[in-house]
Amino acid sequence: KMLVRHNQSMRQDNVLMLLMREEMRKNSDWKRRMFGIGAPVLGIRGSRLIDPESPFAQTVAIFSSLLLLYTAIVTPLMVGFLWNVHKCWKAPTLEFDIFVDVFFLIEICITFCTGIFVEGRYVDDFKRVAIS
Repeated sequence: KMLVRHNQSMRQDNVLMLLMREEMRKNSDWKRRMFGIGAPVLGIRGSRLIDPESPFAQTVAIFSSLLLLYTAIVTPLMVGFLWNVHKCWKAPTLEFDIFVDVFFLIEICITFCTGIFVEGRYVDDFKRVAIS
């Protein structure tokens, strides 16, 4: 008798999970999947800004970390070994360095459009994000 109740309970849980997945699929568009932007659905918090736990925000953070590592390695080498070259000389890393600078400028704009956690609570208000 206990085994039958356990099996029924597991079937109900499986049906509930399938219904939740179907509801998420219906209410999930590309903005929700990529940026975490959308109304709250089935216990998943909503957001008017880019969710900091979204795949997009995590990808930007990882890419930013790699570019910071590149900058931390290349800048001392350039300053240490190429400090006395002719002023019109073009550095071999110039194009990539310009790309890195532009990426960091764009990342600043992205940061102002990304929600934050304040004292454990998620905040997706432009004013509070800009102040923080």
